This record gives sequence, structure tokens and C-alpha cells, in this order.
Amino acid sequence: MSTSELPSYHVRNKLYVSHFLSTWNSRLFEFGAVLFISTIFPGTLFPASIYALTRSASVVVCSTFIGRLIDRSERMHLIRLSIIGQRAATAASCSLLWLLLYYGYTSLDSWSAKAALALLSLLACTEKLSSVINTISVERDWVVVISKNNADDLQELNSQMRRIDLFCKLVGPLAIALVDGFSTSIAILVTFCMTAASVFVEYYAIARVYYEVEDLQARPLPSEDPQSTSS
Repeated sequence: MSTSELPSYHVRNKLYVSHFLSTWNSRLFEFGAVLFISTIFPGTLFPASIYALTRSASVVVCSTFIGRLIDRSERMHLIRLSIIGQRAATAASCSLLWLLLYYGYTSLDSWSAKAALALLSLLACTEKLSSVINTISVERDWVVVISKNNADDLQELNSQMRRIDLFCKLVGPLAIALVDGFSTSIAILVTFCMTAASVFVEYYAIARVYYEVEDLQARPLPSEDPQSTSS
């Protein structure tokens, strides 16, 4: 029987907290942004469709680059960049969405509306790619290193991470939809405040995991498996 070599309960909790905040904010924003754009531009799904398609296409186009980046980058540096990319893109998107709503844009007839949609799509790509990098780094690399390839420990960590993913995937969109049903402007502000408030907690938690698990501080070995992306 294999002997568990998992780090302390507190270290694992920090890993779960960081992963929860990253996944929760990503799911909240991913679903919420489409709702917000549909509200801002009523009567047509074209802007929301373009936005969602661009966001999804960015992962397909950049999947090879993401895999190589994760294989070759120093772990903490890459996680730091992914957190900054997620939070900055979300905050900027919420600010722009709120301005579009505040100034009463309802169509893409003006050049400023078209430019805003293009910028929103670019920010969505940044947020999505950062989220995918964060998720793959933690779930496919950090968790394996933390478990020290112990099958039982790896299964325990993976099970908990999957529970977090499932909870955020189901509850996040529902939560922001309920707030949006009451007020779109409030829903945008809630999304902005949550991403701004959680960034420091998320970074602190994952940094503590990194510095308390010595094996994570070694440069990652190139993976032989083809990279995969998070849905």
C-alpha cells in the first residue's frame, strides 16, 4: 500500500481556495458577459455571438502555444501572469460594459460601438487564455508535483479539484443570472468587485503553496503528452 506524502491540510486548502477563486470568477464572467452584451444590444444576438465565438476560437488557435508555454515557463511566474491577465481583462471588460450601458448604446451602428465590441472581444480572449493557462498549470502540473506521483494522493487532489470545477460551472452562471435579472448594472458591478477583491487572496494562496512545496520550485520537465485545454 502506498504511503501518503501529501502536504499539510493548510497547504491543500490554499490550493483549493486559489483554484476556486480562479474558476469561480472565470465562470461568472464568461456567462455574465454574454448576458450583459445581450442586454446592451437588445433585439439581436449578433454582438453576443461574435463575442463568444471569438473567445472560444482564441483557445483553439493558441492551444499549441499554451502547451509549450506551460512546459517551458517557471511555475510561479506563469501563474502570476495568468492571474494578472484574468483579473485585468475582467476589470477592464466590466468597466467598458458599464460605460456602454450607462451611455445608452443599443446597436452597432456607430463606429464607437463597433470598436467597443472589438475591444471587449480582445479582452475576452485575454481572460480566457489566462484562465486556461491557470487551470491546466494547476490541474495537470502542480497537482501531479504536489502528490509526488502517488496514485492515491493524486486521486484525492483531482477529486477535490473536479468538485470545485463542477460547483463553479453550475452555480456561477446561476448566481450572476439572478443578479442580472434584478439589474444589469448591479450585476456588472458585482462581477467587477468580486474579481478585484479576490485577486490578492488568490495570489497569496497559490504563492504559499508554491513556497511550501519545494518540488514546485524546480523547473517543470517538458510534457510528452499533447496539451489539452479547459472547456
